[in-house]
Amino acid sequence: MVPNLRRWDFDVVADIFNRRDRNLILQIPFGSRIVEDGWYWLPNSKGQYTVRSCYKMLENLPSPPNSSVWRNLWQLPVPAKVKNFLWRAMANVVPTADNLVQRRVEVHPLCPICNVSTETIYHVLLECPFAKSCWLASVVGFIGNCVNVGEWLETLFTRCSKDDCSLAAMICWGIWLNRNNRVWRNINGRVSTLLNLAGQHLFQWQQVRKNPYFSHSLVANDHGSVCWKRPRDGWFKCNVDATISRHRGTISFGAVIRSSQGDLLQLKVLPFLVHLQLVRQRESACEKLSVGSCIFQFVQLLLRWIAYKCLMLYMTVLLILMVLVL
Repeated sequence: MVPNLRRWDFDVVADIFNRRDRNLILQIPFGSRIVEDGWYWLPNSKGQYTVRSCYKMLENLPSPPNSSVWRNLWQLPVPAKVKNFLWRAMANVVPTADNLVQRRVEVHPLCPICNVSTETIYHVLLECPFAKSCWLASVVGFIGNCVNVGEWLETLFTRCSKDDCSLAAMICWGIWLNRNNRVWRNINGRVSTLLNLAGQHLFQWQQVRKNPYFSHSLVANDHGSVCWKRPRDGWFKCNVDATISRHRGTISFGAVIRSSQGDLLQLKVLPFLVHLQLVRQRESACEKLSVGSCIFQFVQLLLRWIAYKCLMLYMTVLLILMVLVL
């Protein structure tokens, strides 16, 4: 808004906001009266701040969770994004329909899963029939009769073990992802799939945290795997590998560059389509030959293809190393 001119500053609005918000802002009319802005205290009918009105307002606010809930939450052995989501759920700053409506966003206020109740974060994670089915089918069980997510977490930490609390956190994350898939991709999830993925992701994450790098204890003496060993100080190590998918007809190559401290610096994965038509032509030409000759020529063709792609990957890795060194 241009000072003392009672009109919008079009250049400033255009630089800050996108097209949708810019059009909405420019449609806001100005009042007919020129009145100077002032402070107004909403809990008081006269707009004046009083200790009594502030005390009444604080009495009506929901009680915050105690410090033990926060401590137990941050100590859960789950991914950081899951703990951050639960923290935002406790603070009620998740973009659910009720919060969006309060911020003048035109969205449908009902839950996109059940289309019955207003969508709040407590409803999404606990009260929705889909969420209830998830909790009843899990080992955690359903914990109801809570006011908000903070009280539910406090009860969860009191009743359940640390492993069950970790699984409950992953289930909450899965329920929220299922809600987003319903809103943005119109995909309805299944309870069994959600619970299986929650347990699987938790187990895989915890195993990776326990073994950040390959250890010799995980590799048998007669196994062909190579354990990662740190390079000399100041050096980088690049590990490459390749795999062949006969079902998809692809060959994939991967490269990982890590420092002497084990920090991940760069990675790259390159899938390539195998020319199966050429391979089939060579196979048909070998039908008249013996089985041994046919297998030998097929393997020879495949090895040539892999060698060519490995060379291309090697050149790519060299370029990456040159960029990192420079």
